[in-house]
Parts: sequence; C-alpha cells; structure tokens
Amino acid sequence: WYQRRVHGKQWYQRRVHKQWYQRRVHGKQWYQRRVHGKQWYQRRVHGDILTENMASSMLEEFKATQGKTITCKAAVAWEAKKPLDVTDIQIAPPKAGEVRVKIISSALCHTDIYTVDGHDPEGLFPCVPGHEAAAVVESVGEGVTSVIPGDVVIPCYTPECKKHDCIFCQSHKTNLCPAIRATQGQGLMPDGT
Repeated sequence: WYQRRVHGKQWYQRRVHKQWYQRRVHGKQWYQRRVHGKQWYQRRVHGDILTENMASSMLEEFKATQGKTITCKAAVAWEAKKPLDVTDIQIAPPKAGEVRVKIISSALCHTDIYTVDGHDPEGLFPCVPGHEAAAVVESVGEGVTSVIPGDVVIPCYTPECKKHDCIFCQSHKTNLCPAIRATQGQGLMPDGT
C-alpha cells in the first residue's frame, strides 16, 4: 500500500505485475514476441513455409491410412524390470470418440518408470510407455469435433469426459478425470477392448 501511495499506480503495476503491465502497455503481439521469442512469433503471425510443406506431405500420408490398421514402431515393455523392446505393433483405426495420433517425440515420466520397474499395482503388461509426447492427429473417429487430421496435440495420461458436473474437467489445474479409471486400470478402452 505504501509503495503504491508514494510511487503511484503505474509504478506499482510495473513492479508487481510486470508481465501484465508490459502486455497492457505494449500490446499482446509485443508481449508474445518478448516472452516466446522472435522465431515463435514469426511462425505464429506469418506462418512457417517449412511446416506447411511438411504438413501437406504428412496429410497425404494420413489420407492413405484412413480407416485402415497401421503398423508402426513402439518401445514395448513386455514385463517388469526388463529392457524395452522396439518392435512393430498394429494400431486399429479410431472408433467413435477416439483419435489416432502419430507420435513425433516422446518421453518417459515418473509414472512410466514406476510401472516399468514393477512398482505400480495397476501396471499391466505388455504396455507402451511414453504418454508425455508431441503428436500429430492422424485420423479421428466418428463424432470427434475438437481436432482434425494434421492438428498438433499433446496426449494426456487420462482423457477428459468434458461433462459440466466433473470438477476435474472443469478445473484448469488438472487432467486427471476419473471417468474411465475402471477400464483404464485394467488396460482396456472404455468399450472394453
């Protein structure tokens, strides 16, 4: 209160809410360029020709696999405390409400390590760890309207039900919706497959 009274409102806003003040005074675009960097800003505002070319070739590849089972490489944990086995796996086309993604980059989180080490009581084998990833939507099932093929996405450990009465889905702090825990803990999709 004292600082605001002695130095004035603008001084106080600059000192306490520096990022807010910069965005307010200089504008959103200036703020984004400062916080995220020049290259991020140029890609966001002007587009990126390399990304567009890559995206168009990738979309052509995706069109060829629509509605078909695909074969891809995965690091599979066949049992606890054993090395991951990089092998070919079959991925069925997405069903209603499902999305199939092409993983571009992946990492193992502490839950993956906990499961692969055999400490997770819900950890079932075989499994493909690495849900912390950057991916591109390859195809979508019936009724999916939130993404389209070609969208860049980040897969979540647990999907959201998006119901208005779900406190987890309505929160901006978590993505741990319990709606499918009954089947997820058994290694199954919500439809039992």
